Amino acid sequence: MSIIGILRQNNPATTCVGIHLDDESSGADLAEALEQNPFVTSISLDLLLGDERWPDWSSLVRVIATRTILEKVRCRVPFVPTARRNERAALVRSILQAIQQNSSIQSVELEHLLLTPDLVTFVDTASSITTLSLLNIHYDMDMESAEREQGTRSLAVALQRNKNIQSLKMPC
Repeated sequence: MSIIGILRQNNPATTCVGIHLDDESSGADLAEALEQNPFVTSISLDLLLGDERWPDWSSLVRVIATRTILEKVRCRVPFVPTARRNERAALVRSILQAIQQNSSIQSVELEHLLLTPDLVTFVDTASSITTLSLLNIHYDMDMESAEREQGTRSLAVALQRNKNIQSLKMPC
């Protein structure tokens, strides 16, 4: 059964769903199903988007920003060389901004994201996040050593400035 079908069942026992965007053909249908489900409080987004099609995800991003019962978001962005790299970076930026806008979201897990200014800004300004996991954050292959060092330093400073994060998980 598709994730849209699962969401439309409105099963009270289903409070967490995994959404693989590469399996979905309509961002609007997915957003509508999530918006109408009164039980889902946690979503896991897998952004392994292929190059064949690129649905409009703005409706899903809007639901992430406005869903008042959404408490936890996991966003996994497996790195693969792709012609749609810039579009995927824009989608990640939109999702991070949506999470920032939603004060109900308290727990965020980010996996396989590139260490970018967007990520640093998110960490620095995420005011409702109390639990943050940064797993397998990596550098753009085109970054120079000095850029990597600056990015790491910027992330460390952002983590120090954010006084709301009570729990931080990062691999050793």
